[in-house]
Amino acid sequence: MNIVVAERTHRSTDTDSRNGTGKTSMVELLHFLLGATTRKNSVWAHEALARSVFDLEMDWPGIPEALRVLRRSGSAKVFLQPDVTRKRGGSEQLWHGQLAGEVSLTEWQWAIERDLYGFPSPDYPASGRTMLSFAMRRGLDGLLSPTTSHARQSVQDAQINLCHLFGLDVGLAEQYRVLATQDSTRKKLVQAAKDPVWGKIVGRSAELRGEIGAVEQRVLELQQQVKEFRVLPEHENIRAEADALDRTIRDLRDRDAVDRHNLQDMRQAAIDVVEPDDRYLEQAYAQLDFLIGHEVRRRFDDVRAFHQTVVRNREKQLREESARIEERLAESARSGNGSRNGRRPCWPCSTRAGRSTL
Repeated sequence: MNIVVAERTHRSTDTDSRNGTGKTSMVELLHFLLGATTRKNSVWAHEALARSVFDLEMDWPGIPEALRVLRRSGSAKVFLQPDVTRKRGGSEQLWHGQLAGEVSLTEWQWAIERDLYGFPSPDYPASGRTMLSFAMRRGLDGLLSPTTSHARQSVQDAQINLCHLFGLDVGLAEQYRVLATQDSTRKKLVQAAKDPVWGKIVGRSAELRGEIGAVEQRVLELQQQVKEFRVLPEHENIRAEADALDRTIRDLRDRDAVDRHNLQDMRQAAIDVVEPDDRYLEQAYAQLDFLIGHEVRRRFDDVRAFHQTVVRNREKQLREESARIEERLAESARSGNGSRNGRRPCWPCSTRAGRSTL
């Protein structure tokens, strides 16, 4: 253990003390050179020291010469000679004789953790800055407890770093810190739940239990869908709609085929409609030596007129029905072309067998 004291000279009187001689400033300067973050109220951020550059020479593992550390006041960069933050090809050996370089505080802090304290990786739960705070106590609160580096440090955080220093299992300490944090959060929630305003914002216990049950049921449904490879819950609805559209299209095609067949028959029927020739009756009566009288001939004229009326009405009916069928076929053709050309919106989904796409 190193202790920094102020020297009293032979000129010192009984009223002279060792306070205010720079002991705290020297410890702060060491932390500053070893990667501490400069705070706004820090002495190293003072404008009077803006042009000052501080220098430290120290032993470093793996290099024969002394390591030189320089840092300007208020700067977030550190100048190293040699640059010990770099590695050779990923190996753990330092690059001896590496040229000097300016590195960030993060790189410098990781080099300290890796080479001075043996941290295995940058995401190790312990902290090199805390290790240095144990070795170089800062301020009055740094000397209050042997197991914490400052007054605001949590017991769990201190335990992790002490476990590393003593060679104990850091993983167990990290798990304990997680549990302690969760327990602290739980206590805060329990305390907050006693506030009557909490129930109005979050809800009552019965309501929350109902929502939890609904969410758990939804989770089970999603897990079942993933297990059955039904990732999209709307897939069944889309497939049912596709089947309905497929049946509708088939019905429309069948109706168009029937309409075309009927149209062809009606056109042929309209062509075949002719007025019958009744002159053969006169020839028949002449051959039988009968004379057709005026009365009989008038009746033939009435029958002929009636028959012509029937023929015209049927012909008109066939034309009108043919026109309706043609209009329906034309509308069906326009609808089909519009869908294919993208002028009408179409729901893109697959048929039930997945062999065709609408």
